[in-house]
Amino acid sequence: MIKDRNKNSAPQPPNNGFQKFLILLGLLVVILAFLGGISTAVLFMNRKKIFSEEQPPANPSPPQTVEPSLSSSSSPSVIPSPSTPISLPTPSFVTPSPLSETNPSNNNIVERQGLIIELQSCKKSVIDAANKRIVCQLSITSKQENVGVRLFANHSQNTRTRIVYDGNENNASLVNFGSYSNQYNVENNLTKDASLNASFTFDNVPSQVEKLDLLEIVLYLNSSYYRDYIKIDDFRNVLLSDSE
Repeated sequence: MIKDRNKNSAPQPPNNGFQKFLILLGLLVVILAFLGGISTAVLFMNRKKIFSEEQPPANPSPPQTVEPSLSSSSSPSVIPSPSTPISLPTPSFVTPSPLSETNPSNNNIVERQGLIIELQSCKKSVIDAANKRIVCQLSITSKQENVGVRLFANHSQNTRTRIVYDGNENNASLVNFGSYSNQYNVENNLTKDASLNASFTFDNVPSQVEKLDLLEIVLYLNSSYYRDYIKIDDFRNVLLSDSE
């Protein structure tokens, strides 16, 4: 009996299954702790970026609006002819395009931007023994559309009509255009293919002058395709005739 009791009280071998379970549990705890540490580090590094994206700007700028610009393609309008000089922008004359050159078959006909300007005559009349008056007659026609045209007598240094002879010049003292007349400038409507007569008067021209070296005309065209000044300096060596 004593021998059997000692045999039962001997130490039992450890339980291998329980030890494995503890080892796996420890590994799982280590892995979870490692993953948690990585997530915490990433969240800490990106916290400023996340917060800045979620917060709206402190002072949002108001939306900008674009003001509509005025179109320059509006139909031309004619201003009644003033009795005093008007204020106009400074002319910036450009070289005529090939479609707006002097008619080669007639030196008295010029085409500019759809306008046909024909010099009909320049006539002289005696004022006194030393001076005479010269009146140059023209015909103006619009070939493209109805337009507004302003002619200048002696409005300013850049907007005037003048004659040049023997190294001298005279500015126009009067301009007539259709039924309008003025000493500075005058504006009128031109209907397509319907000519209007115009004339420029030059006073105090020396009586010995029989030929003009140059007749230079400045006008302003107001149309849907062109709105600017035009200078016509193609009328050269114009012979003067006597008034009837």
